[in-house]
Amino acid sequence: MTDRKQKGEVPVSLLLASHCASCESKKVKASCPLCEQTFCNSCLEWLSDDAFFLETSRPARLSHSHYCCDCFQSEVADAFTLYQENAAKAREAFVFFTTQKKGIPLIRKANQSIQIKDNPDRDETILRLAYQAVLQGHNAIIDCEVKSEKQRHGGWQKMKWSGTALPATVDENKMNY
Repeated sequence: MTDRKQKGEVPVSLLLASHCASCESKKVKASCPLCEQTFCNSCLEWLSDDAFFLETSRPARLSHSHYCCDCFQSEVADAFTLYQENAAKAREAFVFFTTQKKGIPLIRKANQSIQIKDNPDRDETILRLAYQAVLQGHNAIIDCEVKSEKQRHGGWQKMKWSGTALPATVDENKMNY
């Protein structure tokens, strides 16, 4: 070992770490947080901060901003596809507010209501309620109530939104659009 240092040779572990594990480029950007190998920027899959926007809590393996292609395909791709499908269903979910007098063609409803707190936007609050209902296997939220609370700090103010709703499944064929 001392002979190598005297000759100026670089240890193999450092030599491998300075190259991309996929394309062997010398422009190493970061390491994959799951497999801990180093990769260049073009060999990494990047996720934005709002990739799992509607999830209230994400598993540790899905909370990183970048992955290598192999880890992305094996760990993240299926969960991200499932999230996108559920988010699309939540955007199409039926919303019935507490003030609505019209009859609802219920098939079944949940026993417990869901609650969302501290959102910056009213529409986001309703979308998060619908997303939680979709995760429970429903296609609607009934008795939806959304409230705002003004928060003042010195010279500025902002609104915090919270909401409660009861997840339900309604008969889509009997809905009058």
